[in-house]
Parts: sequence; C-alpha cells; structure tokens
Amino acid sequence: MPWFDTDGNRIYAGGANMYLESGRYYLVGEGNKTHEDCSECFNLYSSTDLETWKFEACVLKNEDVRAAAPPPLNSSKYAFYRIERPKVFKCPGASTRPYRIWFHCDTSDFAMKSVGVLTSDSITGPYTFAGQCFRPDDHDSYDMGVWYDDPAQPGGDGHMYLVRSVDNSYAGISRMNDDCTTVTGGIISGQGTPKMEAQALMRDDAGILHMIGSHETGWSPNAALFLTSPNASLLGAVWGDDYNPSGDGSTWDSQSTFLFPYRHADGHVTHIWMADRWNEYGPGSIQNDTLIWLPLQPPSGPAPTNVTEGWTIQLNTCNASDPTQQFAWHKNATVTHVLSGLCVAQTEQPGPPMIVQRCETGNAAQTWYHTGSAFSNTSFGFGANCVNWNAGNGDAQGALVMTYRCGNSTQWNSRWDAPINPSTPGLFQALSDVDPSGFCISASPARNPSLWALPWQSSWSLKDF
Repeated sequence: MPWFDTDGNRIYAGGANMYLESGRYYLVGEGNKTHEDCSECFNLYSSTDLETWKFEACVLKNEDVRAAAPPPLNSSKYAFYRIERPKVFKCPGASTRPYRIWFHCDTSDFAMKSVGVLTSDSITGPYTFAGQCFRPDDHDSYDMGVWYDDPAQPGGDGHMYLVRSVDNSYAGISRMNDDCTTVTGGIISGQGTPKMEAQALMRDDAGILHMIGSHETGWSPNAALFLTSPNASLLGAVWGDDYNPSGDGSTWDSQSTFLFPYRHADGHVTHIWMADRWNEYGPGSIQNDTLIWLPLQPPSGPAPTNVTEGWTIQLNTCNASDPTQQFAWHKNATVTHVLSGLCVAQTEQPGPPMIVQRCETGNAAQTWYHTGSAFSNTSFGFGANCVNWNAGNGDAQGALVMTYRCGNSTQWNSRWDAPINPSTPGLFQALSDVDPSGFCISASPARNPSLWALPWQSSWSLKDF
C-alpha cells in the first residue's frame, strides 16, 4: 500500500536511498512517473523515526537536466530525460558544497547511458549540476548506486564508490575522486559478477563485503542475487556464492535500491533492504509504484546436515556430489530424497513451495507422473499441476520450486532432465526450453542459518532485529 507524508500527499521515492545526519533521516527518490516511464523530479523527504516523513523539496526537475544533447521526443511527442535511482550523501573529502546526489541520467530510449552529479551547501538544497551528465570510466552505465566504505567497519577505507550496471553486463564498481564529482578512472571490481542491475553494497560486522541486486527484466520483478567477496578490499574483489536471500522467485514482487545500515543504541547494525514494487501488471502500472523495506537477516549458525521434514525444494547450482540434490522417481508414484527417504510433496494446488515430508501411501500430494520432460500431479493434461521453476529471469539460484497449472503442452519452465529409473537416482536439472540450465532441485531448510535471509514481514519493528 502507498505511504503518505505529513501533508497527506502520497510519497513517491522510486530508486531511493537514505542518509542520516544529526538525528534526521533523509530519503531521496524518483517522483511520480507522469511522463510515461520518466519521472518529473527527484523528491526529498526527512524523518526522525523512519515512519513519519516530511516533504522537503523537489531537488531536481526533469527540465533542468544538463546533458550534451537534448532528449528525443517520446511516443507522447514530449521530450523528457530519464532521471532514475538518485542517491544523496555528504562527500567525506569535499571542502565546499559537500552534499551530493548521484543519479542515472539518460534519455527515454537509453541513448546516453550516463550518470549525473548534483552538489549543494545543504542536504535539502538547492542543488546544482557539477557538470554535464557523463559516462563513468567511458562505459555505458545503467542502474546505479553509491556506497560509503565506512572506516568504522573492519576493512573500511573511508572512500565513496559508484556501483552500476556496466553495458547491462555486470556490476562495475569505481572509486570516486576526493570531491565526489567523478570517478578516479578504471573499474576496480565487479567484472566477475553475473549480469545484474539494482546493485547495493554492504559490509557485515566482520568486514566481509556483500552485494545485492537483481536480474534484468525491465519493470518485472525477479529472483534477487546476493553475492559475497572474500577480499577485505573492493580492489580486486571476487564476487561469488550467489543465491536468492528471499527464496521467492519475484523477491516479493520488488527490486532492491539500497542497503541502509541502521545502527542501534547498543552498536549492532540492522541492514534495511530498501526496494521498489513497480506494479507493472497491477492497477495504475508503474505510476502506482510503492516502497518495500525489510530487515536483511544475517546467518545465525552452521547449516544443518540432516534433511528433515518441512525442508523446501529449491534450485541450486547442480553438484552431483551434493547429497541434498540426490533424488529418485518411482514410476507414477513418488519422488524421494535418497538420503532421508522423504517424499517430495506439493503443499497446495497450485502455489506455495514444494517440501519434503514423510511418505504416505496413496497421498495424492506426493504422487508424480512423468510425461515427456514434465512432472505433474495427475496424468498430464487439463487440470494437472506441473513442477514449475518459474523464478524470474531463469537464473534461479535459491529460488523456490512450486507447482503451477500445466499448459496445453510442456512449458519451458516445467521441463526437467531427471533420473526416471529408480535404481539410478541422481540430479533433477531444470531445462530452459530444451537446454540445461545448470540448476538442480535440492532439499534446503526454509531458513538456512548459514545464509543471509530476506523473509517476508507484513509488519516489523527494528527493535526485533
């Protein structure tokens, strides 16, 4: 549902970040997308409690953008720039006009692929351009964010960084100059990341670097990516071990914008995952976007080794030596997890994630028919529910496997390369159309205590995290 400011007006703050100064939180984001999918301005709000927000100003109007070329006419025969994902902060090395807003600066048809930089004497403005919009490191730049590597954290170096989708291929990270008006030259990290956008960076209490982002599916939500680097420094960081911390194929119908480190009175930090729900297919489409904030929860202990009832069926990178990925299909009967002997079951028809549970003779929720490359809960045809791996962009590390109504033919996301001989158990690999995806089903605890997690919270309080 929408948020409202202290004047009763709806809050529009897409692509937002948050900055804390002198006990007041400042939130900047994209205004309402009144120009098709282009915003009219950047809105700035402030709060002392993260709940009640006061509108401060429109800190950049679309018509005030400074760029080398004017924007082309869009389909409505109006010329508007694409101003997105603004990030406000105070530059630690600036001696004058220290406040900055960096943002994605583009035309409506993505002809510039640039960033813009605004400066101000005050966090509430007025803001002016530091120069024309530019392509950092001479690379195409799309979704972007900024990050301060806080020296109070282990490994922190005190510098500001730009992170953005480079050429729509990977997350490129560059260090800003001391004045935070450009980058120092050269992408220092990120070339090894998967194709991703909507990136945000963080360090945990041990100083370990993490990055969250999403796949590239336009305004449609998809499975989030959470990556970790073993390096203490961003310089040469190697990003890997990616998984979806939400376990939900659409990341609760939303896309990340920023990770805000909320520091409690006792010193511990809760990382607030800030995100947009663009509502592309809902009433009002993307003009009816809302904000979603959730606590990103750290690992609580080692992963359990024994598969037990209630574990969910998720997708994981295929690994033939992983016992959680060893399954067998017993002809027109059950799919069992080999090590535990538990049966794969649907929880409802169709819907929530599949689980493993104690096998029961004649239990229809545990009965699976193999037809072609599909597994369904009845003989394949009208009314059957198929085992489905629809998880956003298809790259589905950590995505929950569920059942969904089968189509008239085997759909691309209901196809499996599976061991159909019960005497030779093995991997159930998802197929993308007819090609191996590299992702196999595994039995995983609903909340893996060895991983960061982003479970849904319909309401929550910081005091509990």
